[in-house]
Amino acid sequence: MRRIVISFFAVVASMLIGAACAGAQELVVENTFLTVQIDGKPFRLEALIVKRPDLDGKLPIALVTHGRHFSAERNAQRRAEDLKPQASDFALRGWLAVSVLRRGFGVSEGPEPKGPDCLTYDFRDYFERSADDLVAALAVIAQRPDADPSRVIAAGESTGGATVLALAARRPPGLLAAINFSGGMRMTRNGTPCAFEPGLVSTFSDFGARSRVPTLWLYAENDSLFGPTLAVMMHRAYVDAGGNARLTQFGPVGREGHDLWYLFQGRKLVLPALDKFLTANALPTWDRAVLVNTFRDGRIAPSSRSVVESYLEAPGEKVLAVSLSTGRAFWWAGQDIATARRKSVESCQQNTSERCVIVAENLVLLATRPHGSEAADSRL
Repeated sequence: MRRIVISFFAVVASMLIGAACAGAQELVVENTFLTVQIDGKPFRLEALIVKRPDLDGKLPIALVTHGRHFSAERNAQRRAEDLKPQASDFALRGWLAVSVLRRGFGVSEGPEPKGPDCLTYDFRDYFERSADDLVAALAVIAQRPDADPSRVIAAGESTGGATVLALAARRPPGLLAAINFSGGMRMTRNGTPCAFEPGLVSTFSDFGARSRVPTLWLYAENDSLFGPTLAVMMHRAYVDAGGNARLTQFGPVGREGHDLWYLFQGRKLVLPALDKFLTANALPTWDRAVLVNTFRDGRIAPSSRSVVESYLEAPGEKVLAVSLSTGRAFWWAGQDIATARRKSVESCQQNTSERCVIVAENLVLLATRPHGSEAADSRL
């Protein structure tokens, strides 16, 4: 939850909140199950599919997957919807985002692959078996009329981050890139960490030797599972073996940096890095120049330029509201769009005691001229 107060000399049209919402940019969300085939056996995997309402035709696929908790009870409580905010960030950038709950988690069928122990450290087998779920899920998603299996990226956090690197090592058709958020796996014995680092580094080296697609690695300095030194070791092993990987390490994020991709402040950090990576590899994302110009055409004051860019870069779903009399504006992000609508307007009205309207939802400007404002001729 975040809000930013900004000053507009001229903002947006005279319209009621309901009228603004008529052009709503609420994402299309589908809760479903994917019936997949793994080793010749059928399994139902829980999935959440998110896309923009204004896009037609076949969309590139962003496959999103989760991590693993030490507690079996916590793993059983997982839901594909847990990654809805992260999937939404990809959907806003034009992807058909698919969050998949792997076998052994939540209500997805089948047993979780056997994990490594403190004697063998066989990380590779666990990640390979987990990647089986992603391959199987892609085969089902590829049959959708709105999916383009020739353009796929995979993103995962923690064990999911290592799993997408295992997927990349297989070079499946259509996979163009992989994003690893805080990826790895930690082993403990009676609550005490084992010396798992060498096995993990060796596994990442193997994946790098077989992978050819670009990968982005994002870690936080205060990650208690995979700290800066280990992250560098894993990255170096991957690259030295022939893998293509860009590592970005952020400073401390929240109380636990391993939650980088889950925390709002973490997503604010990773999204610009993600956009830069997608742009560098000619993959779909939002066009900064086009959107900034669009908002300038909305007659936003020059002093608000940096704030507009901050709003555009913020995690979704997000809404911008503005006071019609003074042009002061507030935005709210990081929750569902209904909450963002309510909170942005409430914040605006509570802080200005004025009538406020919604002027933008997600990456779309909904209004273009202020009510009775002579400042409407002031353009960026």
